[in-house]
Amino acid sequence: MRHVNYPLHILILDESSETLSHLEQLFKKTRCIASFHQVCVYEQFVRHIEQRPPDAVLISSTLQKWETRSIFPICHVTSETMSIIVIRGSDDTRQAVEWMKAGSDDYLTVEELDRLPGILTD
Repeated sequence: MRHVNYPLHILILDESSETLSHLEQLFKKTRCIASFHQVCVYEQFVRHIEQRPPDAVLISSTLQKWETRSIFPICHVTSETMSIIVIRGSDDTRQAVEWMKAGSDDYLTVEELDRLPGILTD
């Protein structure tokens, strides 16, 4: 696992506020200290990455406004230690392999989000 600072700074790329709410509750329950920032517009993402690179980027694979795979090069150039995790609604092994080849460090279904604090801190 990559070294992260505490509190964790997590950038969420998702159009739904449900993911943010779920993660805030999850991290509070597990006593893992984290700050979250959510964006759903490409320009906001780039600006946020440039101003304050996060420890982790969580990407909803359902974003419709822009090609989510285009963010991998930006993340890797900005920080070698930044974790990139794709969140998907279903468990599609073929899709998971494609995301990992594109540059994702991990791939979780919505049902597996409870594993996230451990993934980021172990």
